[in-house]
Amino acid sequence: MIGPRHQALIDKFKAMAKKFTTISVLRNRDAEQFALAWESIPTEFNWTRGVTVPQKADAESWRLLWSAVRMDLGYAASITGLTRDRAVTAFGMLKGVKIIFPDGTVSKEAISVLTDKVQALIERESE
Repeated sequence: MIGPRHQALIDKFKAMAKKFTTISVLRNRDAEQFALAWESIPTEFNWTRGVTVPQKADAESWRLLWSAVRMDLGYAASITGLTRDRAVTAFGMLKGVKIIFPDGTVSKEAISVLTDKVQALIERESE
């Protein structure tokens, strides 16, 4: 379970998200598939006792937060329709540019971009 100090740090990273970066990364089909599935992929957050929760939202604290996340990338690959290697690559991309978060959520910017894509598909199919 994610504690309040961990969540506060994750929220600092969420505030840094950029729509331009999100649009660029989600042009990659594998990243798009993984982002769509992220909130459905079971994760576990296991913070090591005795390790202080960083206050500063920097590269080291981002790495520490992700080091506490446990998930089955094989399962992630199966629900995204990607091979395990492609799922690992997409996961790394999304994690690296802060589109997905250790609390199992997706950035607001990514949700907006993905919603726009889905709406465009629906409109094309209804024509």
